[in-house]
Amino acid sequence: MELLNTNLTIIHNIEKQKIISSLINAKKNLHNLGIAYIDWRLDNVGIDEYGNVKIYDFDCSGIFDVINNKWIIKPLLLNNFKKTLNKNLLYPIDIDNYLFNEEIIKKMIN
Repeated sequence: MELLNTNLTIIHNIEKQKIISSLINAKKNLHNLGIAYIDWRLDNVGIDEYGNVKIYDFDCSGIFDVINNKWIIKPLLLNNFKKTLNKNLLYPIDIDNYLFNEEIIKKMIN
């Protein structure tokens, strides 16, 4: 168990760019491992005492074949994943990228 700062609303623009960059790198690493995180929300992002960005709550994630970009284990059909059903997004990486942009990028920039 680790104590994280989860109040990202008080973070300055320079720090926001660092957080976004760290999350993009984490997303790329997860995709390379065949994991679509899906539950991208600011509520699932924290910063430890050393300034490291952490994501948690992987219970909505899905597993996909990296080569074919097809689901092996689909994510739970919860809110974030449901948002993508009428968007004509067929591939796990596209779904995860869409949710990342909607739930992290747009909300961190505003």
